[in-house]
Amino acid sequence: MLREHRLLVTCWLVLGLALPSRAADAASLAYVANYWSDTVSVVDTGCRRATNPGCTEVVATIPVGHHPYGIAAHPAGTAAYVANAYDDSVSVIASPGNHVVATIAVGSLPFGVAVNPAGSRVYVANLAGNSISVIDTASNRVVATIHGIASPHGLTVSPDGTRLYVGNYYSHSVTVIDTAANAFYTLVPVGNLPTGIALSPDGARAYVAAFDDNNVSVIDTASSDVIARVPVGRGPAGVAIDPHGDAVYVANMNDNSVSVIDAATLAILATIPVGASPVGVAADPGGSAVHVANSFDDNVSVIDTASHQVVATVPVGSGPYSYGAFVARAAAPALLLRNLLDELRGMQLGPGVESPLAAHLQQAIRSLARAGASCGPLGRFIDAVDRLVRSRRLPAVDGATLVADARAIASTLQCGTSKR
Repeated sequence: MLREHRLLVTCWLVLGLALPSRAADAASLAYVANYWSDTVSVVDTGCRRATNPGCTEVVATIPVGHHPYGIAAHPAGTAAYVANAYDDSVSVIASPGNHVVATIAVGSLPFGVAVNPAGSRVYVANLAGNSISVIDTASNRVVATIHGIASPHGLTVSPDGTRLYVGNYYSHSVTVIDTAANAFYTLVPVGNLPTGIALSPDGARAYVAAFDDNNVSVIDTASSDVIARVPVGRGPAGVAIDPHGDAVYVANMNDNSVSVIDAATLAILATIPVGASPVGVAADPGGSAVHVANSFDDNVSVIDTASHQVVATVPVGSGPYSYGAFVARAAAPALLLRNLLDELRGMQLGPGVESPLAAHLQQAIRSLARAGASCGPLGRFIDAVDRLVRSRRLPAVDGATLVADARAIASTLQCGTSKR
């Protein structure tokens, strides 16, 4: 499909047209971009229906823009950023609540998305625009555009945040960008059609999937030299690295498999059958599992990193490409409550409405140290919002957003199954 997509992109660009066994870490979420259904599926990675039939694997399905392709989760678990290829935009999905809070215009044909480790910047690869859009996460605005990047596709940020590595799809190279200056640093030739790219946790090596060459180029980031080319399956697309740095996982789109590379020896440890046409691959932050988006089977394969076996298959939307680091830890309750407090204040409802609601949230934050103690203030916040909506002192749409977000936090805190 990636090869077909490449040919389609080429034709459309020439015409000048726009493009149509170890359990997983319980406290993490996978944000799966469904290309054909224009949605993002939010998957609770801790849910295993085989052992816990009562759990819910897909906890939310969120409408986004047209043909979402690349996606990246904020490292704190507070947001996910999805590139809508046909809309030239990025949808920002916020937690709590799992709803779109902003839609940001970027360059032409956005594919890859990456968030820096500090969570302050999002980088978007605009394939047809030959540019990188730089988004400030505090304001959800484009604060810079880096031009002159030839056909950028996949990208990732160094662990210290100082370098951005961009795979140049048609020019068979990787551009390294100085993130302080948002300017060109160096260019590294790699294999044909570089797609997925990932960096080791120490930043010493970059691994770049060469789709047409059926191998992975290994770059020494200190010298900017390719030190090895590791043969993998046919059509390697997404790349992910175990957070411990032990293994590299490569989704082979045309082989319906994942190659596991030993990071120390560069030998192939395993070749794991998955679903049809896997593209996106992302490691769980805890290191226990790797999640693979199977674009033709409309599901996600969950690989146990200890056994190198598929231990679960989760149905999602249509055409899950989900290209990027789409798994992150679920945000801590304190951070979720503070985000909800910021959201409330951003509505500028006036002191008579905002102050009593803020007081409930502040009490919930102060009570977090005691198990279950935040549930009461959070329930009183929901009741107060309901009363303000009924009295028409709070717009119904704002009230619905606040209640949905508060209920999501209550679920995280395991506040029970009351009417709230």
